Amino acid sequence: MTVSRQFSSDRFAAGLLAALLTSGALALLVAGPLPQLIYPSDVAAYLDACQRIAVGQWLGRDFSSPIGPAALLPTALAMRCGQISVSALVTGTMLAWIGYGLLAWFTVRPRMPAWLAVGFALFVAGTAAAPYTLDFGSWRILSYGMLYNRLAWAALAISAAGVLLPRHDGTCSSILPAGLGAGALWLWALKPNYLIILAPLMLYSWLADPARIKWIGRAATGALLALLAVWLCVPFTPIGYVNTHLGMAHEAPPDLMRYTFLRSLQENAWIVLVLVVIWALALRAMAGASRLRLLLAVAAVIGATFVANLANCQFSEIPLWGALGWIAAATPGERSRVALAAGLITGLAFTWQPLASVGYGLAWKKFRAPGTPPALAITSEAWTGMPMRPMPGEAIGPGENLEHAGNLAAWLNDGLALLARHRPASGTVLSLDWVNPFPFATGTPPPPGDEIAWHVGRTVGPSHHPDIARLLATAAVVMEPRRSLQPASLAFKRDLFAPLLATSFVVVEETDHWRLWLRRAPASPPTRS
Repeated sequence: MTVSRQFSSDRFAAGLLAALLTSGALALLVAGPLPQLIYPSDVAAYLDACQRIAVGQWLGRDFSSPIGPAALLPTALAMRCGQISVSALVTGTMLAWIGYGLLAWFTVRPRMPAWLAVGFALFVAGTAAAPYTLDFGSWRILSYGMLYNRLAWAALAISAAGVLLPRHDGTCSSILPAGLGAGALWLWALKPNYLIILAPLMLYSWLADPARIKWIGRAATGALLALLAVWLCVPFTPIGYVNTHLGMAHEAPPDLMRYTFLRSLQENAWIVLVLVVIWALALRAMAGASRLRLLLAVAAVIGATFVANLANCQFSEIPLWGALGWIAAATPGERSRVALAAGLITGLAFTWQPLASVGYGLAWKKFRAPGTPPALAITSEAWTGMPMRPMPGEAIGPGENLEHAGNLAAWLNDGLALLARHRPASGTVLSLDWVNPFPFATGTPPPPGDEIAWHVGRTVGPSHHPDIARLLATAAVVMEPRRSLQPASLAFKRDLFAPLLATSFVVVEETDHWRLWLRRAPASPPTRS
């Protein structure tokens, strides 16, 4: 009777999850490219990188990117199939929603009750695909900015559940080491700093597995298979990718890292305290040695999260806290009702916003988008269907923030109109801002050798930047903003480019927001008399 009831419960839970994942995927597809409110330049940099992959460039050789190949994979794959437009973002987030949701379900179902497994899978799917930016506290601030961080947090949630929760049958999974190896490669290919969080989980799993030699072999096999899968979809050179991040580590200012660490501690102290209490209640019925090992593993994960977050500048809304809540609620033994309720509430607190954001995007496109002023659309076929929402009271002007989407739309439209008047038949377009939105917006080849985000002190600096001569070798046009997304980056690039610009290019027109440099025509050879 119990087995039959359990089987029915599993089938019902699996069917419910399938229905919910399908509904979410349809909501993302029907909504299409969602409106952007903030950080549209992050979206421009991401689309630039994905377009480069779609046209055959290699990350680490033909361009540099702080966004890793795994983060580009969903959208780049859509672009390689012909969607070189913002619609590829829709396909990419839908693939992440389904793929992460299913992987979470198959990981935790042998470890969690069916109803908790459904909730955890939806939490992971929403974390991976939600179209709002973490750290702003509102699911209504729609943006695809920093989507790659979400993919990493979701992968860590799955890894933590697979390691910290034992299987119902008490056995060690032979698949888990391979999954952790694949997860390690995946996180490295998303953003290497997240490996700091995975390290204590892998150590805990290795120590708990009696077949430790086999564990190492299985983990290595999983990593190699994941490397092959990522490389087939997003070709990259590992050495070039590693050099990019080594250069970023060299340029990172210590003061910023110290500020990030202290502010992260301040803003997350309360939730960490709640998690400590929940886990203390959840584990009080366990044997002393097992309890100590698990508490040490959880403490190491929490500490590593603060260290890894130094490279994110994300101070709150850390999804891994929600994952630890879900896992504590599912911890076996004489379950404390208080721990179950508190863990569930914590997990749900980090689940409802991503899911609400997916639904809100669809509702906004259906009921509010028809009234959006046309001026808030970027005049580019590649950007068609993605409204740029203004902030309250926003108006374009010299002092306005170009990280707000409405301002960026007006700024970029001005540059596109200027470029349309002077664009030659061949050659690439460079930008002296921190991102180059023009190749994607105009459907033209991106200049080889570029960095997708020239963030001075974070991704580039005096000792770490692309080769200027290589960049200008194919350029026919250089777009210099008179108002910049990152004024420090503009000043840095002006100094680097100035000597070659003065000798090989000439300013042909200026607008309120842009100055266009056109390559000088080659001098005519002297004629013989």
